[in-house]
Amino acid sequence: MIISRDKIVEALGKLKGQADALLADDEKMDSFLKDAEAKLAHIPKVGKDLANVPLLIEMLRSYKKGEYRRIPSKSIKAIAAALIYFVIPTDLIPDWIPVAGMADDAAGLAYVWSKIKDDAAEYKKWQVKNGKAEKTSKILPVRSKK
Repeated sequence: MIISRDKIVEALGKLKGQADALLADDEKMDSFLKDAEAKLAHIPKVGKDLANVPLLIEMLRSYKKGEYRRIPSKSIKAIAAALIYFVIPTDLIPDWIPVAGMADDAAGLAYVWSKIKDDAAEYKKWQVKNGKAEKTSKILPVRSKK
């Protein structure tokens, strides 16, 4: 089963309310980010579309801690929605369906990445400048514009 880009965008759009609620609740955010990290740890081989999940988690964590706020609210909400979609097991294709269950998660993350990659590049620069980049050493590098 192939999921269209429109279906992914629609599914992510439905999560905006949950993303807003998550961004407003520090306790829920901490628990949620741990869930996202735990899910990622259980994926045997992380493909390129999932490789930036740790960076997205860190961006959200830094935003919530107030360490990094130079990201548009639209982007941070998109990141939260994409991570919610990644974590919930019953999205468009339930996670228990081999391969396809993870493919739709990857598609949602890839779509959001395409929208926020410049913001992520700025965040990576901030991390390096502030000595916080060691956590994401396993992440695919974000290419800066030349």
